[in-house]
Amino acid sequence: MDNKISKGIYYGVGFVVENIGDSSTGFSYKITAIDLGDCQITKQDAENYIVTKKSATFNVAQGGTYSDFVEFNIPKEAPLCSLKYQIEVNKNGEFYGSARFQVIITQASWIGSTMC
Repeated sequence: MDNKISKGIYYGVGFVVENIGDSSTGFSYKITAIDLGDCQITKQDAENYIVTKKSATFNVAQGGTYSDFVEFNIPKEAPLCSLKYQIEVNKNGEFYGSARFQVIITQASWIGSTMC
């Protein structure tokens, strides 16, 4: 999934975890930058673009779901480029699943800049 984020604008990416197992305890997730693509920044810079929690622990009843929202704030001095992030979910310390998404940093438009 591609997410175009203008520099200087807050933007969120939502995700859902479904418990298809038989236990409701021990879930966790962690979000990391996995590919800096054509960006001339460090992995730490890319992860600092995330302004909400980058990891959490939670419980989900059998057959239930957990949803969360990852909020980004791309600084105005960030380069125009593409990054890839991964959300990795563990259950009781074991790998449960993962998803990847792309963030494309774009120039803020004149209208977007004046409305924020």
